[in-house]
Amino acid sequence: MSGIIGGLSRWITNLQPVPVLDDRYTFIFGSGNIGPFPTLFVWTVAVLVVAHVVFRKTTFGREVLATGGNRIAARYSGINTTRIRVTALVICSFTAALAGLLYVGRLHSARYTLGETDLLTVIAAAVTNYVHTHDRGRQRLQDVLACVRLGTTVDRAGRRLFPNAERTLKG
Repeated sequence: MSGIIGGLSRWITNLQPVPVLDDRYTFIFGSGNIGPFPTLFVWTVAVLVVAHVVFRKTTFGREVLATGGNRIAARYSGINTTRIRVTALVICSFTAALAGLLYVGRLHSARYTLGETDLLTVIAAAVTNYVHTHDRGRQRLQDVLACVRLGTTVDRAGRRLFPNAERTLKG
């Protein structure tokens, strides 16, 4: 599906960047300053504050943490885990869209290649999550994904792969 969307965006834009000429948009979404602070910093603080309040102070946040920690236990506790998972995916999509708006606002143009190089790094960070594998047979995959996240090779990563010198999770 992403290949189809990427091809459509290339065809529509004729491989050219699309300039954003609206100064209000670029001010709000990345190129302006509010006092001494860049608007990107303001957006970052705002999103972090909202996320903190939602995850630490609301029932929904506790349900997300419970579902992420142990879906079966959360389901037995009466949490609608399907609703939580779908809502979490919608929130992730919303934040990805916001990131795209901020990219465009900062660069004053839209291009079909924006963010393409970030995808593998984000996937590697999400998959590894700085956690070592629980199965020794999967250790090589863990090492490769950690190296993608670190931007290095397995040979050069050295001790950065395991800062606490543990190779598997205990428990």
